[in-house]
Amino acid sequence: MFIESLIKKTMLTWAVLTWTVFLLYAQMPAEQVVALNKSGIEWQKKGDATKAIADFTKAISIDPKNAEAYKNRANVYFGTGDYDSAISDYTHAIDLKPDDAKAYKGRGITWSWKDDYDRALVDISKAIELDPALAAAYKNRASIWDTKNELDKAIADYSRAIELDPKDGDALWKRGAEWYAKSDNDKAISDCTKAIEIDPKYAKAYYNRALALKAKSEYDKAIADYDAAIQLDPRDPSYYYHRGVALTWKDDYQKAIDDYSTAIDLKPLYTEVYVRRASAWDALNDYGDAIAGYTWAMELGIHDADIYDSRGQAFANKKEWSQAITDYDKAIELNPTKPAELHNRRGAAWSWKDDYDKAIADYTQAVEIDPKFALAYQNRGLAWYAKKDYDKAIADHSRAIEIDAEYADAYKARGDCYEKKGDIQKAYDDTLHALTLDPKNSATQDNLVRLKNALKGGKG
Repeated sequence: MFIESLIKKTMLTWAVLTWTVFLLYAQMPAEQVVALNKSGIEWQKKGDATKAIADFTKAISIDPKNAEAYKNRANVYFGTGDYDSAISDYTHAIDLKPDDAKAYKGRGITWSWKDDYDRALVDISKAIELDPALAAAYKNRASIWDTKNELDKAIADYSRAIELDPKDGDALWKRGAEWYAKSDNDKAISDCTKAIEIDPKYAKAYYNRALALKAKSEYDKAIADYDAAIQLDPRDPSYYYHRGVALTWKDDYQKAIDDYSTAIDLKPLYTEVYVRRASAWDALNDYGDAIAGYTWAMELGIHDADIYDSRGQAFANKKEWSQAITDYDKAIELNPTKPAELHNRRGAAWSWKDDYDKAIADYTQAVEIDPKFALAYQNRGLAWYAKKDYDKAIADHSRAIEIDAEYADAYKARGDCYEKKGDIQKAYDDTLHALTLDPKNSATQDNLVRLKNALKGGKG
């Protein structure tokens, strides 16, 4: 009984399929093309590009002048990443139907994916000319303006899209991103907030609002928005990266490091995150990990002056002076115009290696680059002191004081020089002034007691 029933069902199924095929091929050619276009679209919706293309190709073979079939097949080619075939089909569709705004829009989008933004603009502008109410085309053109850094034009197109559809949350948050790029953070926050009100599941809206809030130093609110974005889309590394940046501004370096590490796990070639994480380790005085982090970033291709400078400072903090000097050398080589500060730091490293001549040469370059660099004068004064050239040391400490009248260390150092020269009164006066500026400095307190006793004729 079961077998008989199964046979009957099988026969019925084949009968239905046979009749369907018969009907399809019994149709007039125009009806077949319509049916093939519909079935191709259904295959496309189901994600079967091969069958979709096959149906559209069959439709074209039946009616080579069917613009819709070319446009439909172009859409599928675009989805598979075959941009050249997509452009060819969009072009056929436009040749057959020159007033098809969506075909121009599709070809324009495809040009943009080939980084040919000028052709993309021409096609999408033509689509808008043909159909001024095509909101999606304004958004597409705005995206291209953004790529070309034409922010005002991008904002204008997003605004037109929003006029056409005030509930378009996608256009709102994207316009908010443009406002953020123009540093108009209040407008950015407003647009992103409206987008979130329309659809609370817009992760990008939370993310872009967070960027604007961070720019306004509203770090707690920014972090809350990054939290929301991550909850909605936990696979986007940029959310963790930027939350990490916000956390560093709150001096929460360990949590920042955790976020940077997650961003790297999600995107191992996210080079700037390695630098940020290394900087956070630096802030925690974890110089070994900081050096490793800067080195990883270098291995991934970052070779600017700043990263060598940063790693040099980490080496210096570990008192690894030779490695620090090597990195400062490279930083100066890469950015010879910057760097009074680099010369000053390298000079300090030479001083710690007791190579005072090289230290003085670097400090001298620093003050030649920046004649108002009080710290470099102060450091050069200390190097002259180490070489027992107290007059030159006094001159440099005096110059540091001229630049910064509240420079306690410079007064103390000049006092030390006067003491070496036997001018106890001047030594006492400078040390007293240093203590007035920095009353908790125990070394200065001890010096002052000794000098006071010396002035009284006692023993220090």
